[in-house]
Amino acid sequence: MLEAFEQFISKKSLFSKKDSLLLAISGGKDSVALFHLLRQAGYLFEAAHCNFQLRAEESDQDQAFVETLCKTYNIKCHVKAFDTLAACEHLGKGIQETARQLRYDWFSELMQAHQLDYVLTAHHVDDHLETIFIQLMRQSGISGMHGILPKQGHLVRPLLFATVNQIQAYLEAFEFAYRTDSSNSKDEYLRNAIRHHISPAIAQIDPEFSSKMLGFSERVWAFEQLFNDLLKDKPIEKRGKEYWIDDMHFDSIQNKPLLLYYLLKPFGFHYRSLPTFDRNDALQTGSILMHENWQLIRERNGWLLSIQTTQKSEELLVNTLPFTASVNGHNIQIDAIDKAAFTQFEPGSLYLNNKTIIWPLS
Repeated sequence: MLEAFEQFISKKSLFSKKDSLLLAISGGKDSVALFHLLRQAGYLFEAAHCNFQLRAEESDQDQAFVETLCKTYNIKCHVKAFDTLAACEHLGKGIQETARQLRYDWFSELMQAHQLDYVLTAHHVDDHLETIFIQLMRQSGISGMHGILPKQGHLVRPLLFATVNQIQAYLEAFEFAYRTDSSNSKDEYLRNAIRHHISPAIAQIDPEFSSKMLGFSERVWAFEQLFNDLLKDKPIEKRGKEYWIDDMHFDSIQNKPLLLYYLLKPFGFHYRSLPTFDRNDALQTGSILMHENWQLIRERNGWLLSIQTTQKSEELLVNTLPFTASVNGHNIQIDAIDKAAFTQFEPGSLYLNNKTIIWPLS
């Protein structure tokens, strides 16, 4: 196990023995196994334990176990108690999502305060497969199919080579003690239901399924990296506080909505939030899609992405041309132009047929 652990770290270039590491440790079998593997391999690390105070005395006993473990091996231990239920109410999120935000925000604070290089979590192969199943059930796109990545910025998962059975065997071989979270035995969380019912059933059909899925997810990740490299040839142009996506990027592209999604993904757009783009070429100029803080406007030869404004609207009455006005810091100019002499549409401009306008224009 120790040899495979070090080989995985080296193969994936996760970190080195010169790096200062922060181990997220709950006291459960996975994080305790990672604790001992780091210690046996000679890595420099500190431990961080979150007490979410959700399981009464059991939560406090987990904390005491972690503190004793760290003291036994002279590992610096950081502990923080959270009022998780109050945070759920404040953030308007569920328990799992809130706990995740609380712990990773705290880990970031610890990294800055103690000049640490990486945060380590004890996700393993079984967690990886469960994540893929969850993404499938949520109708995730290709990015969800790569599962849990070994390294994302400062977040590292060095146990993604090992199954839960291998981890259990390692702990038993050295007689390392660990805590058991009673909530893991309940099916009320989707991940637990998959772990208790779906994964064992598939393993009975194909014992090699885990290793096959690892290979599959690695190929998906490789394809996603290739796709992202190709997207660099189709950049979004920054224009002041706005962004412009030119239609030329969609030339010879068969699935235009999918390309548009990947161009907008860095701004928080989801594929399912783009239903009106199923007929990309048929959208009328001026069509607007609102998403969180962004608004996406269909222009004649591209897309204009900008931050939504929350200012109150004003009504203007136009009686004669030319007309100029300033509204909420934006200049508006309306002119009459000769259609015969007109040669090019300008982005950000609206063209009206003078014969159809009822004056005054509102």
